[in-house]
Amino acid sequence: MNLTLLTYNIRYDNPDDGLNVWTNRREALVSLIQSCEPDIFCVQEALNDQKMYLHHAFPAFGLVGVGRTDGWLRGEMCNIFYRKDRFEKIANGDFWLSETPHVIGSQSWGSALPRIASWIKLLYSIRTSTTKASAQDKRARTSCTKK
Repeated sequence: MNLTLLTYNIRYDNPDDGLNVWTNRREALVSLIQSCEPDIFCVQEALNDQKMYLHHAFPAFGLVGVGRTDGWLRGEMCNIFYRKDRFEKIANGDFWLSETPHVIGSQSWGSALPRIASWIKLLYSIRTSTTKASAQDKRARTSCTKK
C-alpha cells in the first residue's frame, strides 16, 4: 500500500498580513495540495473560515479537528483531512497541550495561548471488483459447500 501524507502550516487568516493575506494564498495552497495527491493532509493554524474553504475545495475528503479556544469553531485548529474513498473513520479526538489536556482551552507551562493536538484513527478500505468466475473457481466453491 502506498500512502501519501502532507502537512502544512497555513498561517491563520490575519488581515494584517499585507500581500500575504489568506485570500492571496488560498488558491496556491489548493493547487499545492492537488499536485501532491495526498491520501491524508493536515493543516495547522487554520481558522474556521480557512477550514471550510479547504473542505469545500476537497469534497472527497472527510475532516476532523476543533478550535483551540472553545473546542468547537473558535481559535486556531489542527485539522486532518482524509480521503473518504480509502479510509473509514474509526475514532478521533483532540487534546490541549497542558497539565489538564481534556480541559477545553487549557494552558500550562507558560504558554501565551492554548495549544491543541488533533488525532484520528482510520481503517484503510480496500475496494475490489469481482469478475466472472472461472469454471475452476465454481468447482472449488461447489466442492467446499457440498462437504
